[in-house]
Amino acid sequence: MKAEPILELLTTFGIPLDFNAFTVLGIPGFDTQVLYKGETTLYEVERQNFSFAVPTLDCRDNNIAVGMQFAMEDTAYRYSFEVDRPPIADLTGFSEIHVIFVAKRII
Repeated sequence: MKAEPILELLTTFGIPLDFNAFTVLGIPGFDTQVLYKGETTLYEVERQNFSFAVPTLDCRDNNIAVGMQFAMEDTAYRYSFEVDRPPIADLTGFSEIHVIFVAKRII
């Protein structure tokens, strides 16, 4: 994907991700995973796995790496995350950043 469509997509749907020294636009995503410990139970225990799609060029230019922390905001909260593993580039110009949810606080 060329830079123009990526920029247009991020301008429309992207959320600022505030790292210590820079800010990039990203598109948040998550999936859920059912956890089992080998025990039979009436209740399922789910885990949310968070990730963000960001331009591969931004990952490279800003050296986004494991352990870096960043925050994002909505109208009520500031969420903090830590990069869990190296960004995974796809063939369209985006990279997926898998993160660990660190904190949520009221703004």
